[in-house]
Amino acid sequence: MPVIGMDEATRAAVGRQLDVMHTMPYAQALARAASMTDQDLARSIGHCRLDVAMAVSDHIPTRPDARASVFGLAGAALKGRTVADPDDVIRDLLRMPNRMADAVLFFHRERSDGTQPARYAILADRRGPDGRPIIDDEIRERLLEQIESRRRPTRIEAELRAAAAVADDPQIAQAIADRRLKPDKDDDLDFRRFAPDWEALLAKAESHPRPNHARELLARRADLPADIRATLEAIHPAAHWLVPRPDIEAVRRALAGVEPTTPADRFALGVLLRRGLAGGSLDAAEVVATMRPVTALLAFLAPTRHLWHDRLALRPLAFPDDARRWLAATVREEAEAVLAPVLSQDPAAWAWFLHRAMTWPGTLTELAAEMARDAAGNAGPPPVGFPRRSLGGAGDVGVADGSRDGLGITGSEGAGEAGVVAGSRDGLGIADPEGAGEAGVVAGSRDGLGTVDSEGAGGAGAADGSREDLRTADPAVAGGAGVADDSRDDLCTMDPDDAGEAGAAAGSREDLRTADPIAVVALLMPRPIFASTLAAHLEGWDPAAVEDVTRLLSREPLLPVLAELALGPQGTPAMRFKLAGNLGADLAMLWRIAAWDPAEPRALSAIYQHPDATYQLRTGVVIRSYSAGGPHPSLLRLLESRVPGTKALTRLLASSDSAIASDATALHAALQAVLGAVDLGHLLLGYAALAAAAGPEPVWALELERVGSLARAIPEVRASMAAGSAAPLRAAADPTRIPTAS
Repeated sequence: MPVIGMDEATRAAVGRQLDVMHTMPYAQALARAASMTDQDLARSIGHCRLDVAMAVSDHIPTRPDARASVFGLAGAALKGRTVADPDDVIRDLLRMPNRMADAVLFFHRERSDGTQPARYAILADRRGPDGRPIIDDEIRERLLEQIESRRRPTRIEAELRAAAAVADDPQIAQAIADRRLKPDKDDDLDFRRFAPDWEALLAKAESHPRPNHARELLARRADLPADIRATLEAIHPAAHWLVPRPDIEAVRRALAGVEPTTPADRFALGVLLRRGLAGGSLDAAEVVATMRPVTALLAFLAPTRHLWHDRLALRPLAFPDDARRWLAATVREEAEAVLAPVLSQDPAAWAWFLHRAMTWPGTLTELAAEMARDAAGNAGPPPVGFPRRSLGGAGDVGVADGSRDGLGITGSEGAGEAGVVAGSRDGLGIADPEGAGEAGVVAGSRDGLGTVDSEGAGGAGAADGSREDLRTADPAVAGGAGVADDSRDDLCTMDPDDAGEAGAAAGSREDLRTADPIAVVALLMPRPIFASTLAAHLEGWDPAAVEDVTRLLSREPLLPVLAELALGPQGTPAMRFKLAGNLGADLAMLWRIAAWDPAEPRALSAIYQHPDATYQLRTGVVIRSYSAGGPHPSLLRLLESRVPGTKALTRLLASSDSAIASDATALHAALQAVLGAVDLGHLLLGYAALAAAAGPEPVWALELERVGSLARAIPEVRASMAAGSAAPLRAAADPTRIPTAS
């Protein structure tokens, strides 16, 4: 619980007590939670920056003294702020004997996907030794007041009445009958009930209007009996990927059902492994010994920034970035331990591993054993450079021609075998489009990663109608803003001409890229060995070899050696463009590309859209673009779209930067781009700066263009025209006239 009067530093320190548990083994985090008092746990939940770790949400329902921490965990689960599926956390709280969470769960007033199932449990599903529902007297009394009320119900009152319809209680049932209430009922809630009839529920899923959606609601439940899960997985292979706490046998079943050779399958497998590792049901050694093919393991070792959100059938499984990196590091240590006896510092052994790992169908342990046997038998001269096939076009990385999502999934007919729900656009077992709203994917989104349309923006942390939080173009201008044509992937910006180069089929709806296996092996290599491999690959600077390296620069993890090559004298404009669009590029790299002489408009456009680009960098990109002869068409369309270009250009007009104030070309272009939308305060500041840099005449022309006639021109411009001077414009430039909302 938040503590009134606690300063910011203390709140952060209290919250960090839970945040650090994301980077601990599950057993250690469980012990740390057990060592904290109930009050300390409650305070930490109230002030933690990250979602509540699995070990904490597992521990609190088992504490005999849990009181305040129960309230805190219930609130976090209702807000979706637990790494474990919030429904499972709520069910664990409802199983507690002290029923401390009942009032919080029942009367929660904010919109929450988990509140109504909890109310159903309290009113009908959770029963005592006598077989009767366990309903608190206060809850019964307040619910009866709501039922008997004659006023038009608010949202929460309507929800309470709907919950009352399922109550197994004579008083409540009689009140419902007396009022003749027939509340709407959500059929999906049956699949989230506290203690359902599993056989009946499985049968209901088969007759559901959207059977795959209903099956996934069942598959994601941690309390699903083993025999029901086995039947479900036989009917619906995608259920393999939705096990909430997979053990090694669950991973083997998933691998037996689908070979993870496409990015979508590797992504889904990575989600499954993270759930098991974070929840203590898997350990890193088991993962290394079991995961196949080797490319799937390599993809897991370096999580990319393209994959911010892992998803179950309904909700995001919000692994914080720190936890994602830590889980990958624990598996990487085990992988390095397996490889060390075979590879060591031997360049020839690393060359063989780099090439064989790209096509090896088995596990890393099996590959290491095979390489040891080959080394003993003298396998011959090692290959030179990087593998060429894996750097090829779409067909070479398992992306099928005609794929809907660039993930190697050819259509809904084959979705069952691929572990993908029929009709799903994202290949992750997320429900079909009709259920997108309930599945945590906002209606209209094509990528299943939490990108939103304008109506859903508020709930997703983005301003209504704005994509600025993602630093990407509006779909209306996506084709020219560096996003692949017909793409709705707001997380992966690509130029239409480069869609093939990036390994996605033309017309792809999503470029859901996991880590590039070659880049991961390169990171594992000793740096001198990688440098010699790169030099051998680029020997003679064959165009195809240069193109291979250019493609690697567009993929994660970003290799520092390749970044320095792109930023050095041998780097090409294409290399710098790919580097500018790589989410692994840091701010220093972006500034170096922005300052490149001569300016490279296409790279500048990519920098502007980079999620790490600061306001200062974006302003510099706009100035540099205009000063170099005009922005790249993709950047120009983005700026003109006002999503989010106008805001940046408007602020540019009020900048005190001398470089901006003296650049008449940039000022004129910025004013022209926002002429019809800018407020008077910014307009006068821009007019004054342009008049100081180029004289008043360009200002007069712009004002006439803006209003259409001299009679409608603002008084300050008319005064400047009458005097033939810029003085009236300078006098009118007053920052206090800028609206405060700007």
